[in-house]
Amino acid sequence: MWEQVKARKSLRQRSINDKIMVALITLSTILVLTPLVIIIGYVVVNGIGALNYDFFTEELGSPTRAMRGQPTGLVHTILGTAVVDLLSLIIAAPIGIGAGIMLSEYPEHKLNPLLRVMNDTLNGMPAILKG
Repeated sequence: MWEQVKARKSLRQRSINDKIMVALITLSTILVLTPLVIIIGYVVVNGIGALNYDFFTEELGSPTRAMRGQPTGLVHTILGTAVVDLLSLIIAAPIGIGAGIMLSEYPEHKLNPLLRVMNDTLNGMPAILKG
């Protein structure tokens, strides 16, 4: 009998502790997200006027104009990113496909242990570090 009473008290105490922790976690979430929402809202409200078609497609100036605070466009940034990505793909795709074919078709080749270690290392790395 005493065990049942003790178990009920324990269950009640755990329920109270659970509700307190849920309230604290909810409060912490609100405290963390409120400044984030305020900052994002401020940036969107004050920066939405600068986003137009010309900003993304036309060359509106040189880097020296940007340093002087004059408007510039993103066309060179977008094209530069596309060129770097395309060159990376042209270099990396044949190497990756070739390594995969070698690992699967020639399992006893002497370079396979090295390829497996390199593959496992790259797979364990976060994507942000690979870029």
